Amino acid sequence: MRLAAAVPPGTRVSVPSGPDWVFNIPGLRIAASILAEPEEVVRYFHPEDRALAEAAAQTINARVDDFTFYAPAPPEGTVQVWLSDAD
Repeated sequence: MRLAAAVPPGTRVSVPSGPDWVFNIPGLRIAASILAEPEEVVRYFHPEDRALAEAAAQTINARVDDFTFYAPAPPEGTVQVWLSDAD
Protein backbone atom coordinates (compact mmCIF):
# COMPACT_ATOMS: atom_id res chain seq x y z
CA MET A 1 0.00 0.00 0.00
CA ARG A 2 1.35 3.41 -0.94
CA LEU A 3 0.78 6.24 1.50
CA ALA A 4 1.39 9.06 -0.95
CA ALA A 5 0.54 8.91 -4.62
CA ALA A 6 3.29 11.45 -5.32
CA VAL A 7 6.02 9.00 -4.32
CA PRO A 8 6.74 6.19 -6.79
CA PRO A 9 6.90 2.65 -5.36
CA GLY A 10 10.39 1.68 -4.27
CA THR A 11 11.48 5.26 -3.63
CA ARG A 12 14.08 5.64 -0.91
CA VAL A 13 14.09 8.82 1.12
CA SER A 14 17.39 10.02 2.52
CA VAL A 15 16.72 11.86 5.77
CA PRO A 16 19.34 14.39 6.82
CA SER A 17 20.39 14.57 10.43
CA GLY A 18 19.66 17.57 12.58
CA PRO A 19 16.46 19.32 13.64
CA ASP A 20 16.23 22.04 10.95
CA TRP A 21 14.87 20.42 7.80
CA VAL A 22 11.57 19.81 6.07
CA PHE A 23 10.87 17.97 2.83
CA ASN A 24 7.58 18.78 1.09
CA ILE A 25 6.06 17.37 -2.08
CA PRO A 26 2.35 17.16 -2.91
CA GLY A 27 0.82 14.50 -0.67
CA LEU A 28 3.86 13.98 1.53
CA ARG A 29 5.65 16.00 4.19
CA ILE A 30 8.71 14.70 6.00
CA ALA A 31 10.09 16.76 8.86
CA ALA A 32 12.45 16.33 11.75
CA SER A 33 10.94 16.67 15.20
CA ILE A 34 12.35 17.34 18.62
CA LEU A 35 9.62 15.02 19.91
CA ALA A 36 10.36 11.32 19.89
CA GLU A 37 8.34 8.16 20.16
CA PRO A 38 9.91 5.08 21.76
CA GLU A 39 8.45 2.92 18.97
CA GLU A 40 6.96 3.33 15.51
CA VAL A 41 3.48 4.89 15.60
CA VAL A 42 0.85 5.73 12.99
CA ARG A 43 -1.67 8.38 14.06
CA TYR A 44 -5.04 9.08 12.47
CA PHE A 45 -7.26 12.11 13.04
CA HIS A 46 -10.61 11.16 11.47
CA PRO A 47 -12.56 7.91 12.01
CA GLU A 48 -12.64 7.43 8.23
CA ASP A 49 -8.82 7.18 8.19
CA ARG A 50 -8.53 4.36 10.71
CA ALA A 51 -8.24 1.64 8.04
CA LEU A 52 -5.46 3.58 6.27
CA ALA A 53 -3.60 3.99 9.56
CA GLU A 54 -3.99 0.30 10.42
CA ALA A 55 -2.72 -0.78 6.99
CA ALA A 56 0.26 1.57 7.24
CA ALA A 57 1.00 0.38 10.77
CA GLN A 58 0.88 -3.25 9.72
CA THR A 59 3.33 -2.52 6.90
CA ILE A 60 5.95 -1.08 9.27
CA ASN A 61 5.02 -3.10 12.39
CA ALA A 62 3.84 0.01 14.24
CA ARG A 63 1.31 0.88 16.91
CA VAL A 64 -1.86 2.78 15.85
CA ASP A 65 -2.89 5.87 17.84
CA ASP A 66 -6.38 7.37 17.67
CA PHE A 67 -5.93 11.15 17.54
CA THR A 68 -9.55 11.98 16.68
CA PHE A 69 -9.58 14.24 19.76
CA TYR A 70 -6.84 16.48 18.31
CA ALA A 71 -7.82 19.97 17.19
CA PRO A 72 -7.38 21.48 14.80
CA ALA A 73 -7.29 18.22 12.87
CA PRO A 74 -5.42 17.98 9.58
CA PRO A 75 -7.44 17.26 6.43
CA GLU A 76 -9.18 13.89 6.06
CA GLY A 77 -6.90 11.32 4.47
CA THR A 78 -3.94 12.42 6.60
CA VAL A 79 -2.02 10.00 8.78
CA GLN A 80 1.21 10.71 10.62
CA VAL A 81 3.95 8.11 10.67
CA TRP A 82 6.36 8.56 13.57
CA LEU A 83 9.59 6.55 13.41
CA SER A 84 11.52 5.96 16.60
CA ASP A 85 15.09 7.05 16.91
CA ALA A 86 16.03 3.71 18.47
CA ASP A 87 18.69 1.72 16.66
